[in-house]
Amino acid sequence: MGIKIAEYRSQPTKRKGWVLIHASQSKQSDDYFTDYGIDKTTIKRGAIIGAAYLTNCIWDVEYECYAYYIDRPILFKQPIEGIKGCQALFWGATRAEKQAAFAKAWKIIQTATTLGDDTSIESNHQITRYDLKLLDDPWLS
Repeated sequence: MGIKIAEYRSQPTKRKGWVLIHASQSKQSDDYFTDYGIDKTTIKRGAIIGAAYLTNCIWDVEYECYAYYIDRPILFKQPIEGIKGCQALFWGATRAEKQAAFAKAWKIIQTATTLGDDTSIESNHQITRYDLKLLDDPWLS
């Protein structure tokens, strides 16, 4: 995965916690793959491919937008397929198929963080540019 510690957005957020990384079907941002040294043919599109922990959001003077700082990235060994993204940055599990996908992702996150599964967690703590999607947890309890 390429180096990235922040995601830049026009709107701020007060949310913190795990977010899912969804690789959209769109090829609009394919240039970023090159920027981060990623072979775009290895990415599973239209799938949840990983997660990261959103730690902070602050105004970035250099880029003149908000920086969402992310840490502890996890690259899923097996992407969770069949989940369409949406334009909203944070979207919850409002339908049964998304609830099932989010529950599966949560289990992967718990396993990786509890057991220290270093094959799932990127040891260099780097992350690529994908849309971040919030992993809401009220339905996980």
